[in-house]
Amino acid sequence: MGIIIRQSFKSTLLSYTGIIIGMVNVLWLMPQFFSPEQIGLFRLLQDIPILVASFMQFGAANVADRFFPKFKTEDGKHNGFLFLLLVYPFLGYLLFLLSYWLFQTDIVAVYESKSPLFTDYMAYLVPLSLFTMYSSIFETYARIHMRIVVPTFVREIILRILFVLLIAGYALQFYDFGFTIILYVLSYACALALLVVYTISTMTFYLKPQLEFLDKTLVKNIFAFVAFIVPGTAGSLIASKIDTLIIGAELGLAEIAIYNLAFFVGSIVDMPKRALSQISLPIISNAWARNDLSEIDTIYKKSAINQALLGALIFLMIWLNVDTLLALVPKHEIYAQGKYVILFIALGRLADMATGVNSEIIITSVYYRFNLISMMVLSVLTVITNLIFIKQYGINGVAFAALLTVCIFNAMKMIFLWVRLGIQPYNWSMVKLLGVILGVLLLFYFWPQQQQTLWLSMIMIAVRSLVIAVLFVASVYLLKISEDFNHTLKNLTSIIKTFKAESKK
Repeated sequence: MGIIIRQSFKSTLLSYTGIIIGMVNVLWLMPQFFSPEQIGLFRLLQDIPILVASFMQFGAANVADRFFPKFKTEDGKHNGFLFLLLVYPFLGYLLFLLSYWLFQTDIVAVYESKSPLFTDYMAYLVPLSLFTMYSSIFETYARIHMRIVVPTFVREIILRILFVLLIAGYALQFYDFGFTIILYVLSYACALALLVVYTISTMTFYLKPQLEFLDKTLVKNIFAFVAFIVPGTAGSLIASKIDTLIIGAELGLAEIAIYNLAFFVGSIVDMPKRALSQISLPIISNAWARNDLSEIDTIYKKSAINQALLGALIFLMIWLNVDTLLALVPKHEIYAQGKYVILFIALGRLADMATGVNSEIIITSVYYRFNLISMMVLSVLTVITNLIFIKQYGINGVAFAALLTVCIFNAMKMIFLWVRLGIQPYNWSMVKLLGVILGVLLLFYFWPQQQQTLWLSMIMIAVRSLVIAVLFVASVYLLKISEDFNHTLKNLTSIIKTFKAESKK
């Protein structure tokens, strides 16, 4: 097993472990010990630095991926690449500080009516943005050296465990909420410190600049690349983070808390997409190198149906248990208001999965610039639809706006691939899958979800999920919706039979 496969496997395992810890935090610990307003504040203090850091970096992560091979040397000094990677984003941070100082009063004016608690702690955005930016940069530096396990462990496990400890201390009344926020900021400082120490320990920490290496041609190429990549990256992050900022300004922190919990649950639907996309990307890239459009078309169709059936199974298990699941959340009468947020977010993720690896096909082709255009359209569309629907429908409107923009965004890419390359992701298998989804939904509509005690509710969720899974998997298998799915199921059955036969000897 090569280093890339080993690192990817370990990183994926850590990511899913982190999701489980995050689930405990979001669904139970935070609602139990923090007020909705306090939870909304945490979400803003998390999302705004991520958004700000994406602008401050000026595409540093993408520059590292694209240009590191030109700087790389055998002695590990890499022509001062780390110095460059750390210094020029700091100029972006200085620009952020200037903007914060100039527009602080305006930001307060936007949020003080609906989210006064945020304005009390807004100053913590300054250090949080710095820690977030440089954590991202050190993660990138580790990745280009084929070392992704430790940075993933820090981000997915260490930060979440520190947050669990932070909640425990607050729950035990060791400190007040103000000190909790200070500890929250320090947890990000701790994560950054660990990444720096790790970089030093791997003997790749070399800060001496080698400016003579930066000839005019290289600098020109870097600036041209940054000018191209930053709008697309920024557009993607605006589309993913602007919802909480708008909710905070228009509705308040408590509504962010409800939306945050529901968004987390709905987002579970597309967990399989992340792994499938990573696997597909190098295969598509190699197919383009051979100019094998037939293989790309096959991958496109297979990715759409395989992602859709996995996403559909998770969607059905979530939505057909949603009332029982929300009843398990502390202060469930508050967070149950996010029920239809879960529906719209989950449907949006499912729609995204059902359109296959369209982004991966575009960004590895000669038409990669279209990805920039579509990302910019997505960000503008997201802002406009959020502002339209939030006024009348609140957080449900924001979630519906997310569903609408995802559908339009993917429709744009599908039409582009169809017109330019003559490929599209659908066949009759998708129609059959849609029939299975509707059939399971109708069948379980008559199985009411009743609020029970904690353990009975958990048992009911497990039983319903098991029955849903059996019916869904059996239907998909018998209808031969996916060759890959049927082949995998047959292999698993064969392995189980072999194991049983061996155990009897």
